[in-house]
Amino acid sequence: MKSPEVNRLILSIGGLICMFEAISMYNFSFMGVPALLSCIVLFIALAYFNDTLFFYIWGLFTGVIIFIPLVIALFNSSNNYIAYAVDGILSLLFISFFGFKTFKRLQIIKENKV
Repeated sequence: MKSPEVNRLILSIGGLICMFEAISMYNFSFMGVPALLSCIVLFIALAYFNDTLFFYIWGLFTGVIIFIPLVIALFNSSNNYIAYAVDGILSLLFISFFGFKTFKRLQIIKENKV
């Protein structure tokens, strides 16, 4: 019998793979395989390393990985405005949330050392 943690992790990764298959089929995002792999590592970190500095920094890294194809598509002047909106909002949410959490976590670590 698997633990509920592992079951949630398997469901999350399976749902993420299905989401990325839909993204590649309907072209409503510029994200590719690096973003998929980064999100899978983020879900693993969510299951096993929740509320650690690694989880928050990896979330920031995932936000940057989502943002980079958006910038590349912007310079290539793509006309896919839905993909701009989806990737822009998603990367903004990842970078702002995990940036704030990383900042707060580093503040706590700094206060504990003093």
